[in-house]
Amino acid sequence: MRVFIGPVEVAGQANTWARALRKLGVEAYNYVYRPHGFGYPFDRRFRRYGFADRAVSWIGRVVEFRRLRESFDVFHYLFGKSILRWPFRGYEFRTLRAERRMLMSFFGDDIRLPSVVQRRAPDWVNAYGTTDKRNVARMRSLARYFPTVAAGGPARGERYQYAAPYFQRGVNLPIAVDLTEYPYSSA
Repeated sequence: MRVFIGPVEVAGQANTWARALRKLGVEAYNYVYRPHGFGYPFDRRFRRYGFADRAVSWIGRVVEFRRLRESFDVFHYLFGKSILRWPFRGYEFRTLRAERRMLMSFFGDDIRLPSVVQRRAPDWVNAYGTTDKRNVARMRSLARYFPTVAAGGPARGERYQYAAPYFQRGVNLPIAVDLTEYPYSSA
């Protein structure tokens, strides 16, 4: 089985999952559009289509998507993002939903509803300037293609609570940490 994880890196999650799956014998790769600002590792980077003609750039992305579609059995999307991006993500998700397994994972402010968080945690900072309206629209749009969603976070499932009303099935996916990278000390 071949697993695509991407198309963005969120706090080291994509690479950590890809490495963990490889340790289990699954061929998994995390793809990114551009390297993360904090230098998180990644397996592959999408080709850049910096042509002056936007149509040529989109054609290049569609060709790359079709190549990936033939190469992977499972597509694990992160942070509500797609390979083709708007306005072609509907085509991407419809195509894959008919023939491949897909999962969308959220991790935080991509689905948090600021009005709810501010009541629960007054010290929360809306670092991305997100709004309830934007996140609800994102979840409603994605629910058309992803009946199941994974909301990453602590075991108590704070993020899962935001996703549950919009998707048929939700799974709390704890944040991935590779403990083998941290030396144990009994002190």
